[in-house]
Amino acid sequence: GYAKTSIRASVANYFTDNNAFIFAVTNRMKFPLSGAEENYELYLNNSYGPTFGAGHDITVNSTMSGGYCNFPYTYAYNGTFRAPSNTATQLLSGTNTSQAFVVNDVEVWIQGY
Repeated sequence: GYAKTSIRASVANYFTDNNAFIFAVTNRMKFPLSGAEENYELYLNNSYGPTFGAGHDITVNSTMSGGYCNFPYTYAYNGTFRAPSNTATQLLSGTNTSQAFVVNDVEVWIQGY
């Protein structure tokens, strides 16, 4: 996912980032905000890795070794949201059998000031 807001926070809380989106590199797809869950674009918590969306559309665990999808919820897939589906989850996580996935690589890009 992409967020202009820092993904670090001292307290667990949801944060607003109207520029945030999630994407699937393999399928070259971008999933924008649905507009249904304003102010819940990011969930920041020291016990989690990066987490996007109120329903945790996609989250990575704190060890960056795995995660899960509950997509789409805050972010839209084909104009829909709040109806997590296996098809949408597979597009995002690359798994066919569950919402869980294993992280092989992590890239972090920092925008220059």
